[in-house]
This record gives sequence, structure tokens and C-alpha cells, in this order.
Amino acid sequence: IWLNFSFSGVTQKPIFFMSYLIVTAIQMGANIDYAIVISSHYLDLKKYMSVREAFARIRKIGEDKETIYVCYVTSAKRKLEGVVTVKDLLLSDDDVILEDIMDTNVIYASTTDDQEEVSDMISNYDLIAIPVVDKEGCLVGIVTVDDIIDVMEQEATEDIEKMAGITPSDKPYSRTS
Repeated sequence: IWLNFSFSGVTQKPIFFMSYLIVTAIQMGANIDYAIVISSHYLDLKKYMSVREAFARIRKIGEDKETIYVCYVTSAKRKLEGVVTVKDLLLSDDDVILEDIMDTNVIYASTTDDQEEVSDMISNYDLIAIPVVDKEGCLVGIVTVDDIIDVMEQEATEDIEKMAGITPSDKPYSRTS
């Protein structure tokens, strides 16, 4: 799995930390034969929060997130407990607790799932994003539909090139012989 972590406010990405994350993902059983883009930019909420508190958190940290339309309810130890949509929040009273409106039947991907499985889940359930959990059920990130489309487009291009007997090249056609 290719992990795509970005760090807001940091001009140079800390390569050591990124390497640590990749090694950790492999140790957790990640299948590195496939390329999935996992973003750590998701919105996490707690089940004891009220709708008012959830909106305050979304306003505070939402700008830097991959998507704010689906929020992930996690425990203090990052265990995925449920999901709540902004629609759910908008249609609920400010004093309602998230535990009362969150969906606990979460469709999620595992760090060991390959890109085709993740792509099928996003397609079959019409998801904007899918949470990715490790063996312990802890949320490690999300895969968004636009990232899956990019990966699948690259895979399809490679497959077509192989079927046509074309070797991918960085050189313009006029410079090859």
C-alpha cells in the first residue's frame, strides 16, 4: 500500500517519519503489491460530542481535511466506532449526542485489502470515501473516490499498454527508435 501522508504547515516532508509510517503499515500486514492512496486527512469525532460540538470541531479543523461530508467517530484509542454525515448533523438538533445518530454499521477497508477490493466497495456502496482500519480496528486513514479513480486509470493505462505491446516510456515518441 502506498501511503500518502501530508503535513500541513510543513514545507519539507519529514522523510524519516514517512518511512516509519510505511514500515509500520507493512508490519501491520499491508499488502505492498498494490497501490492505494490512504489519506490521514479525515475528520474524527467522539461519540459523546453533541451536534453543536461536532460542528465547532468541523469548523476548526475541517479546512485541511480531504472531505468533511463524512465524519468518522473514533474512540480515544482511534478505534472506528461509527460514521456520521454532515446531512445527519444538519438535520439533528444541536443538543443531540453523536452516539444517538451515528451509523455503527460501517463499511470499511482493511490495510490488507487490495485496490480492486477497495474500488469495488466504494462503487458498490456509492461511497465518497472509505475508512481504512488496521487489524485492531483502529482508523489509519481514508481512501477517497477520486484517489481510487486515479489509481484505476493508471492501472487501466498500464494494462492497455501491455496488451498493445507498448513499453511505457518517459521519452517523446519522436525520440525513440
